[in-house]
Amino acid sequence: MNLKRNKISSAAIILVLALIISCIPFDSAFAAIQEVDTPTRTNTFSSSNTSTSEYCKGTIEGSKLHIQLRTVVPSVQFRVALYGVNPKTEVNNPGIYVTAQYMGSSSMGKSVYGFEYTLDFADIEVPDGEYFLYISQLKNYADTYETIPSKGALYKNLPIIIEDGMPSIPRYDDIIEENASVQKNSGLAPSEYLDKSMEDVRFLFVDPKTNVREDMNSEKISYIKRLSDKITTGTYNDYDKLIKIYEYAAGNFYYDTVAFSTHSYQYANPYQNMYNRENKIASANSDNQRRVATTCQGFAGIYLALARAQGIPTRLVYGHRASAPTYNWNTEGDLTTRDHWWAESYVNGRWIFVDPTTGTNNRWNKTTNAWQYYGVTNYTYFDPSDEQFAVSHISFNVYRNNFVGYLVSNSNEIKKLTTFLETSAGGVTNGKLLNKDYVKSNKKTWGDGVINNFYGDGKGRIARIRWNGFGLNGDADFSSFSKMKYLYLKDNHLTSLNLRNNTEMRKVEVQNNQMTTIDLTNCKKLTSVQTIGNELQQVKIYANKRNTTITAGENGYIYITFDKSKKYKLRTFFQPDIGYKVGGFYNTKEKKLTSLKSYSMNPITKTYNVVFELDPDSFKYELSIGNNAEQYKEYNKAAQKRLRELGYYNGTEDGLFDSEMKAAVEEFQTAFHIEVTGVIDETTWSILFDPDPQPIVDENDDKPGEEDPTDADPDKEKDNSHQPATKDADVKTKEDADNEENAHNTADTDELV
Repeated sequence: MNLKRNKISSAAIILVLALIISCIPFDSAFAAIQEVDTPTRTNTFSSSNTSTSEYCKGTIEGSKLHIQLRTVVPSVQFRVALYGVNPKTEVNNPGIYVTAQYMGSSSMGKSVYGFEYTLDFADIEVPDGEYFLYISQLKNYADTYETIPSKGALYKNLPIIIEDGMPSIPRYDDIIEENASVQKNSGLAPSEYLDKSMEDVRFLFVDPKTNVREDMNSEKISYIKRLSDKITTGTYNDYDKLIKIYEYAAGNFYYDTVAFSTHSYQYANPYQNMYNRENKIASANSDNQRRVATTCQGFAGIYLALARAQGIPTRLVYGHRASAPTYNWNTEGDLTTRDHWWAESYVNGRWIFVDPTTGTNNRWNKTTNAWQYYGVTNYTYFDPSDEQFAVSHISFNVYRNNFVGYLVSNSNEIKKLTTFLETSAGGVTNGKLLNKDYVKSNKKTWGDGVINNFYGDGKGRIARIRWNGFGLNGDADFSSFSKMKYLYLKDNHLTSLNLRNNTEMRKVEVQNNQMTTIDLTNCKKLTSVQTIGNELQQVKIYANKRNTTITAGENGYIYITFDKSKKYKLRTFFQPDIGYKVGGFYNTKEKKLTSLKSYSMNPITKTYNVVFELDPDSFKYELSIGNNAEQYKEYNKAAQKRLRELGYYNGTEDGLFDSEMKAAVEEFQTAFHIEVTGVIDETTWSILFDPDPQPIVDENDDKPGEEDPTDADPDKEKDNSHQPATKDADVKTKEDADNEENAHNTADTDELV
């Protein structure tokens, strides 16, 4: 028999991908399993290896499948059927109905119901194909059986293959192995998953409409603890507490089908969802009848919050889920799509899988405002066996996991991080600015406490740092951090940045610091760099397959942007000091590329430098003694610096126009035949900032041998009234600017490659 994989539509794939982008944080790992191996065929199956009150077991002998089922879901009768997956998706109902038997009590005193039945495929007509065992129940004799599994099926997760009329059970060994590996190797110690403030899963608390994250506080934490205590009343061990919490999450909340299918707002805030339900508060995803809708993140988040409130280590896991019985691994689409969240709790010395989303068929259609309630329909994915879990779930990663930054173990990175965190200003270290509880010897105190801001690669190296707006000081040397991809250090007081040889570096944002140098040498995978708000004197950067150095001359500074998506990726901005202008931007060959205030290029030479020159046309304010308002200080300081260079001023360059500066101005004015006022007016400024200042010559002074124009013969005067005005060569017109821009766009195209 040749069972071909069904193809999922392109539209469906796009829809699912859109949903995933909204749900999964951007640093999530990709699935190791790209395609499921051909399953081995077995004759036995058990949905649970531990429970005596919730399980389905199957044993095959020849053409017969012997079924044992136990459940605490109230039942008076069971229907045994098959649900076809491949080649046809349909219910195959052989008309088998079995009376529910009382099987005793669970550990929590609940009645257990069940049955045993042998299904002989030799006696019923079932076409060859792939199926799931599909069991439904009547809760009472007034009840009716659902028409499709999504309307309350009890159990639908035992896979069966019929070939030549003979049954077998597929076992997905590669998925079992992968799930076990993720569970064992991706997470941290259980004690790391007890944070009742849930800072490690803070993305759950973001309002999808406003994008504002709600902070947890002691009052909210106490509320969740009181609710958790109420839910778990009457239990005597942690395992039973988790069952109660599972029942609360699965049975009392509704799945938002529109949010899932349309990639619209998904409300996952566990505190708000529980608070709104308990207090009958209407909101964007709830009404005043205690009905609250969410998606898989929300179900898992509610379970996690309540379990941690009981002191039980619990973490989130994300991966891919095939929706049995509609799909199996042979008909599922892209297995690498991250489309589902669930939880794991550490109890009785082991981690157990818990997926409360699958424990109910409660649904809400936001478009029609139709609420469908079923309560807890099954316990299939509360502590399932490995083989049961592998029927429909592939684990990708634990959230959060061994990617936390404090697990850094590389000696170079530890040394440089320690140096940075110990750098101090005003007696306060960077470590303390980030975290008041910082201790040099305790790496768990490094950073601001937000896991997502200090993140590793899972193997002892740092992958991302995001410490914006903490007032950090000194030099940031993170060179040779070979796995670092993202660095965000905006709005601090840092003086330099060294990322040399960070070969995986992608994105750098260091706006609004006090940096004078940045080294991005050999950062070969850069996609974006932002440095505005720094007065850089030198930038080293890898661009256009080469390392390039850009240097600012005296009397000005530069900053750069790099955008891999642009045609010309590297743009340098030139900022002259007050009184100066851009004299030219030159490459290694001393070719002048531009005198404009920025230049975009894909560099082709090793070095570039910008020259700043004095600008006599830079006058802006009239400066005089006592005129020391904030807007004038930088201009006062520029004048003080220039007067010092010319030998007229020996005072402090503090931007204060005092008597000492006034005397220097008067001396300068005297020397250059300017009316002595002690005030820097436009005339004084233009001569002061002239590259070759010359004394003013009085045009009315007689020169030897020169005829006095008042004595000239009027008849000799030439009428120029109809002659065109001559163009002042020192005045840049729009035409000049256009010509210069054209030159930039044509003559210098060798840089733009």
